[in-house]
Amino acid sequence: MYRIAISHVDNPGRKITPTHQDTARTVEDAVSVVRKWLHPLDSSPILTDDVQQAVNIADFRVDIADTTPGQVYRVVIAPSM
Repeated sequence: MYRIAISHVDNPGRKITPTHQDTARTVEDAVSVVRKWLHPLDSSPILTDDVQQAVNIADFRVDIADTTPGQVYRVVIAPSM
């Protein structure tokens, strides 16, 4: 099982507001959930292999920027303990 957290980042990292939380049974499912939620943003930095390698050690984190200035979302995928 994997925990998914998507947050809105304001003022370059000074304020992080959770916007979506979910769980998934596999890494592939987690990546699919993130891509659906972030659509139509460019989620190309979220590759299944990269996520799998990261969660084997700790967790996967990436910031996804919207075309609107100041709109940044932080994605975290982590194994559930």
